[in-house]
Amino acid sequence: MPRINLLKEPWPRIVGIPLVALALSLLFHDQAWTIRDYLITVLITGIIWQGCYAIITYFRKRLPGFERTPRRIALTIFTMSAYIVLIDYLTCFALDAAGIQANAYANGQWKLNLIKCFGTTAMIATLYEAGYFFAMWKRQAIEAEALKSRQLRAELDILRNQVSPHFLFNSLNTLVALIPDDPQLAMRFTKDLSAVYRYILQHKDKEVVDLGTELDFTAAYINLMKVRFEEALQISIAVQPEHRSLLVAPLTLQLLLENALKHNVASTAHPLHVETPLSMAATW
Repeated sequence: MPRINLLKEPWPRIVGIPLVALALSLLFHDQAWTIRDYLITVLITGIIWQGCYAIITYFRKRLPGFERTPRRIALTIFTMSAYIVLIDYLTCFALDAAGIQANAYANGQWKLNLIKCFGTTAMIATLYEAGYFFAMWKRQAIEAEALKSRQLRAELDILRNQVSPHFLFNSLNTLVALIPDDPQLAMRFTKDLSAVYRYILQHKDKEVVDLGTELDFTAAYINLMKVRFEEALQISIAVQPEHRSLLVAPLTLQLLLENALKHNVASTAHPLHVETPLSMAATW
């Protein structure tokens, strides 16, 4: 059975019970009412409110979620109605037996009693249900955003894991071809390759880096690609200085460039041009 804590979230009841009791006393007492009448109303209001809160809490735990809302509300309304009638009936007889107040069920005023009880309870229950709906909506929105973030992170991790072996294989082939033909260029190529892999090792597990750091890494990567493709690859990156402090996921620029090379033709006859207009630079 779901555990119910009647002391949880007490402030709506601590503030609401005396205020609702005061409103009922002012609205439904056609004769001058006393402090005793008010305290009796507070007592009855408190008993009904606490009981209805327990019923609402029970069915929230028993039937949680949006998909169970119709069933939860139907059972809550039925149980609360039975509880309200029982409490009103018992308190009327108890007050009459104690000589405090005439029995409403004996003098025909019980209808007015139930109207007050049901009307007040319906208003309070509506507020509780609206709050519950908002809390569920907020939680689901947060969970959906977290799930989306985890999915994007997982996809980026997959791409990052594909970078190292594929990129290393191509780079080593290029380096082997450069060593006998142009040792000086092979040396520069090796330094750029070292800088690229140092960046990958240092930042591959980070969620974000500043754009300036990412651009410095991308410059080393571009140097490697220029050695491979020579004039077949033309890259122009224009980023305004004030945007270098913005945060991006590491290796994202390298992945974009690699995809551009993978899915397009890059030859001397048909050079591949990759540019970042100033209008786009602001979004990087």
